[in-house]
Amino acid sequence: MTQANSRVLVSAMMMAASLTAACGLGLSESPAGGYDNLPSSGIGPYVRPPDVFETPNQEPWILTELQADLAEPWIMPRGDGGFRIWYSRQESGQAAPREIWYAEFANYAQPPDVAPSRVLGPTRPWEATEIGTPSVIEIGGQLRMFYTGGDEASSVGMATSSDDGATWTAEADPILSDVRSPSVAVVGDELWLVAERIDMPGIWRAKAPVADPEAWVFDAEPIATARGEVEDAFDRAIVGSPTIVARTTSAGRVLVGVWFTGLTDVVNSDTASVGYVGTFDGITWERYSTSRPVLAAPGREPSLVVGTRTGIMAFSGQKGARSGIALAVHPSPQ
Repeated sequence: MTQANSRVLVSAMMMAASLTAACGLGLSESPAGGYDNLPSSGIGPYVRPPDVFETPNQEPWILTELQADLAEPWIMPRGDGGFRIWYSRQESGQAAPREIWYAEFANYAQPPDVAPSRVLGPTRPWEATEIGTPSVIEIGGQLRMFYTGGDEASSVGMATSSDDGATWTAEADPILSDVRSPSVAVVGDELWLVAERIDMPGIWRAKAPVADPEAWVFDAEPIATARGEVEDAFDRAIVGSPTIVARTTSAGRVLVGVWFTGLTDVVNSDTASVGYVGTFDGITWERYSTSRPVLAAPGREPSLVVGTRTGIMAFSGQKGARSGIALAVHPSPQ
């Protein structure tokens, strides 16, 4: 594939994602479906574009630094076909704080056209020296960011921006305790949060009214757990780092999908891959596959822009001694 053709392909996929975002990002109603009754278009599988574009970023990496770890991306579409991305950043050294940074891209085959910059750091006592896992949604013309903070017992904080993310005002106290890796979506008149809970294995969902984003009530059971009983499962050891996407299909049905990290070996990050579980009714959650991930290892901490038949996934992984942020696409480039 030539560099020119690759860039045309990437531009087309980004434009498709942006256009479908403007139309609600409805997922396909194809009866082929996912593993059982879910559609598969936009859900997976995701693949890393070939590393042959010879562009400054050397795809699929879009953000890396020699002296800092970059991880936990949150991606949103931009109106011109590009995308916005928030992520955690920590410079080398034990005393360095972990912060939330931001950048924008017109196209992932090019360097960012809005340079990376710090947007939020740990300044409140409960955050100690560490914040991360940003999840950003728009409510009533404002951006709301949900994030993890704290060095030992993780808690979830919330910050608000009234100027499209230029500045952020964080709540003084956390909105949830003993919870980490939050991801939030608007579902009807509710907010749905998926997250990890301290000492409670699995991925959990909580709900709150849109008007009261601090009144969270967790389900009685997790929506996904590690499957140690399934010999060839990609998530035998652990599941975590979820991201939630809620969209209305062309038939008017609300489909809520959760992509997550699964490991076959808890001490080996190279076994991390990305799985999927989804629901139409909010009660029954179906997996994409009994054993297969939607993004093969190594890859973790996904975030997505999903279109009718296309999707773009930002995820984190190891690039040498440091962690960086890369992209995968659906369907596979031909």
